[in-house]
Amino acid sequence: MFRDWTHSSNDSRDSSPARQNFSNILTTPKVSSSTRTNNLSSNVPPKMVIPIERANEDYHNNHTNLDENNFFQSKTACVTGAGRGIGRAVALRLAQAGCSRVIALGKTEAHLFSLSNEHKNIIPIAVDVSNWVMTKAAIQPYLPIQLLVNNAGVLILNDFHDIHQKDFDISFQTNVRPIIGLTQEITRDLIARNLPGSIVNVSSIASAIAAQKFMVYAGTKACMDAFTRNMANELGLHQIRVNSVQPTVVLTDMGKAAGWENEQQAAPLLAKTPLGRFAELDDVVEPILFLLSNKSSMITGTCLPIDGGPYSRTPESRLSHLINGGLTTIVGILGTDGMTRSLSSLLQKMKSLEHDGITTWMRTGSYRIPIVTLTGSLQQDLILIDKVLGAGELALSDHRSSWPSKSEILQLLSDVRVGGMLSGKPGLIHFHMGSSSTKIDLLWRILNETTIPIRHMYLTHMSSRGDELLEEARKWIKAGGVCDFTADEEKLNETKTIDTLNTSLPTYDSFGHLISYGMSSPELSLKAIQNLVLKYSWPLEEAIQFSIANPATYLNF
Repeated sequence: MFRDWTHSSNDSRDSSPARQNFSNILTTPKVSSSTRTNNLSSNVPPKMVIPIERANEDYHNNHTNLDENNFFQSKTACVTGAGRGIGRAVALRLAQAGCSRVIALGKTEAHLFSLSNEHKNIIPIAVDVSNWVMTKAAIQPYLPIQLLVNNAGVLILNDFHDIHQKDFDISFQTNVRPIIGLTQEITRDLIARNLPGSIVNVSSIASAIAAQKFMVYAGTKACMDAFTRNMANELGLHQIRVNSVQPTVVLTDMGKAAGWENEQQAAPLLAKTPLGRFAELDDVVEPILFLLSNKSSMITGTCLPIDGGPYSRTPESRLSHLINGGLTTIVGILGTDGMTRSLSSLLQKMKSLEHDGITTWMRTGSYRIPIVTLTGSLQQDLILIDKVLGAGELALSDHRSSWPSKSEILQLLSDVRVGGMLSGKPGLIHFHMGSSSTKIDLLWRILNETTIPIRHMYLTHMSSRGDELLEEARKWIKAGGVCDFTADEEKLNETKTIDTLNTSLPTYDSFGHLISYGMSSPELSLKAIQNLVLKYSWPLEEAIQFSIANPATYLNF
């Protein structure tokens, strides 16, 4: 059953039919199915239902002002799961934004009643939204509803073998079933009235990642995302947009009940989050309002992650961290991610840091072959882009490598050598070394079988992959090559080399599965020098060469 509260006689809402009791709601006339059929023009092919010119005219006639309050003003919105957490915050925010009525649906009368006291435009209705018949009857007096937020949800966590049918049924009944019934009723009415609308489904980042105990919950949210894409496809011709948001953990009552306030439980997920924190309510509410508004009028079928950034990406370098590490010159690289990060963004970052007083350079490419470039050619990047010194990090003997052939490496070395000669730059390939048994065998073959000088091959992570690779580093240095060693490791005491900084530090389990990403700090450079002097009694003028003379000489600075 559901309940719609009426207010005292001095409340201006009492005179509206929309504020009447349960019996009056049931007798409110509905739009007949025949009328809906006629208005849908069912005998016309789907793509001819609304001509494009008319669709655009109809849409913009109803979205004429970009001002937030004017857009939401006079519109009726509906929010499910409105008693607490995200739903409550969204309902209140919509009322504050100017909606004339916000239908707040939920199960708990006390929560809804307290919400209605916070704003006069909020109309609370206690109803089980998984019951289509009761929910449709509850919202009927308030149609048309042009804004809908499907937020009702329950979180039940179990290991796979502890999942019971009851928990499964409750999860899908609460998280999935309401979306269809409620959205059907609201959109049928909008189509019959030839009105546009906007729908946001509140999903979860759990739909996109794997996490212990989240199987059923993640399944319900994956369904929600699939519904979002398919509803957007079917309703788009009627100018009804459908999107979803995928929040990470939000410390609402539900989030706290799931144990996310526990530091031990939260630590692994926070380690995968570049922003290093969970979401606040406003972090979720504001994107929902954006997707509801005409500011996103060309966005539909989108599932928007609100997760603090992809977990396998490290945050960009910060000026303060570089300065704290005593670094005044840096070389930027993409690293692992050559897909969602771009060289153009990296170039702009280098220019930004240079504007702030840091001398900057960069390398074209990433871990894999074929390498990404700015101009379509490694040689052209070197010649035409002042800041490009070479290519890299190109991964070798690493599980993230594309396992390039000898001929592929030779081609790149030839390009970088000629490009360097024509541009007056050192022309280097920066090789990211992994822990595979192949070590640097491919580079030794190239060195022994061709006339490519060793100085064009720049090896990194040589001290953190085991003693065998460390021994290879000794041989490489004796042959005239240059290697990077990891800063702040004891092996720095053994040879005069140093590793790149501000890099990702991934952690893997015994099966090779990625557990988390951390990030080394540029400050490790300074700490490494301090350790060499204070712990190993190196003369300061020798230890400091790691960050001054050695890289400057090699890079022709």
